[in-house]
Amino acid sequence: MGGIISFIGLRLYKSFSSGDLKGLDNDRDQERSWRDELNTLERENASLRRSLADTQASIHAKDTQISNLQSNTAKAVNASKARVLEVERQLGEVQAELKRVAGERSALEGLLETRSKELQMAQAYLSRTDTFSGADIKKMVVALNAEILQTAALISDAFEFQRSAPAVDEQGIKLAREELDIYLGGRMLELLATSNHHEDTFLIQLACQASMCAWAKSMISSWYFHGPEAEENLNSIYEHLRDSGE
Repeated sequence: MGGIISFIGLRLYKSFSSGDLKGLDNDRDQERSWRDELNTLERENASLRRSLADTQASIHAKDTQISNLQSNTAKAVNASKARVLEVERQLGEVQAELKRVAGERSALEGLLETRSKELQMAQAYLSRTDTFSGADIKKMVVALNAEILQTAALISDAFEFQRSAPAVDEQGIKLAREELDIYLGGRMLELLATSNHHEDTFLIQLACQASMCAWAKSMISSWYFHGPEAEENLNSIYEHLRDSGE
């Protein structure tokens, strides 16, 4: 009995041992496969970690580069803004200077135009030949003196003197004496007022002759007949030109 049990146990042990060994081999193969796969995964993980570290380092370098670029760009923008403000200030100064120079140029052009017109007028007179010669002027003066002498004689002969003095306008007489005093003088006026002209009209003729000579001189030497102020200015200009020899 005991031998049978031992035999059966031995058979069972052999049977169990054979199946178990096959399972163990399979487990070992599977374990090796898992270990190989785990090693592969670990290697891939390590490679990924290295790639990640490289990528992070590259990103950090890029971030640093971007930060530097942003800083440099901000500095360049600020410098450009400052430069623009400086250029605008200089441009304003240049525009103000150009405006001032344009004003001076306009004033100079106006002065040049005025001087050019004056020069043209002066050249017109300087280049003009005398209409009459000195001999012609002398003859005309002699003829004028003769005309004045004859006219004065005719006027004095035409006077009709009255014995009794007619009514006169005292104010008119006063104004006439003031005007004649310029040409004849006070002594001549006194003689005209107190002398007897019935028999001799020489004083009348002389007074008429002197008055006409003075009036002729005034007309000959006048530049403008319509206003004393303009006449004085023109005469002053003529005297200045004559004295300066221009």
